[in-house]
Amino acid sequence: MGPCLHGGDIDTLFRTGLTRVHILQILTNFGIFMTLLIGTIVQKVFYGPLRPTEVEHLYEKAWYAVTETCLAMTIFRDEFGGAFIVMFTTLLFLKCFHWLGSDRVDFVRAVLIVLALLSGVIRE
Repeated sequence: MGPCLHGGDIDTLFRTGLTRVHILQILTNFGIFMTLLIGTIVQKVFYGPLRPTEVEHLYEKAWYAVTETCLAMTIFRDEFGGAFIVMFTTLLFLKCFHWLGSDRVDFVRAVLIVLALLSGVIRE
């Protein structure tokens, strides 16, 4: 078995040529992958397939949210670390799911109004 599979000590990993930087890069990439995977699964479970307008709104709003947060990060320069990154990612995910829910509610309202107009319930 490889040195990473048997749960050995950290010295075994260093003998394989992996340094702390390599291990940190591997864990960071795994964290990014798991974050995207969990986000995709949650999106598929709660929202199903997204309409093109929802994707477009999501990209537009996410761009501004990331930019605003990066500007706000300059205030908390001394407190930047792992916990901050986790909180930032959680905040971005919650904002994205809020925007998706808001778009879905707007879509349902628009459909209900159109159906009501077509059925003659609402008279102009």
